[in-house]
Amino acid sequence: MEQTLIEPTEYLKNVFKADNVKSESEIIVFVLKKLKELNLVYGRDKEKVFLNQRPARTAEQILKDGYINGCTDDAILFIAAVRSFGLKPIYVEVIEKSWLESPMEQNTIRGHAYVEMDDILVDPQRKIIYIDPDFIKTRYIVFGKANEPFQLGLTDFKTIVQKFMDFKEKYQAEHKLS
Repeated sequence: MEQTLIEPTEYLKNVFKADNVKSESEIIVFVLKKLKELNLVYGRDKEKVFLNQRPARTAEQILKDGYINGCTDDAILFIAAVRSFGLKPIYVEVIEKSWLESPMEQNTIRGHAYVEMDDILVDPQRKIIYIDPDFIKTRYIVFGKANEPFQLGLTDFKTIVQKFMDFKEKYQAEHKLS
């Protein structure tokens, strides 16, 4: 089987090892706390790594590098960690409605990555658990849901910008905004 960005490797399983967590809610809370304890640096070498990164880093690479460049990295790491406990989270990429409805501007995007688990939504970057996953509909439009970003065609920053711009163009045409 081909390695994915979110494969729970042995290294990752050791970092997130816990014998006393059993339920899904205990696992989610444990992983969010552990991510906070890891004290990963945010935004290091963002221009160099995030904007030119091809392909995106795996969860293990993110941990070993010691830094996170954005919400996608947070989601990749969170998903791999909860998968190491046998859970089946879903990656959710969203785009801000206000950005979709604004004039077309190249190379600016406003979106976010969440993780869906059964009837809840987790924001790994902000360390927030939402009991009502429909809350995102107030501010965002769902771009796509998948096991990992690659399945949505989100392979690097340049591609993400292009996919978001294409989505925005279609959204504006459907809503007669352009």
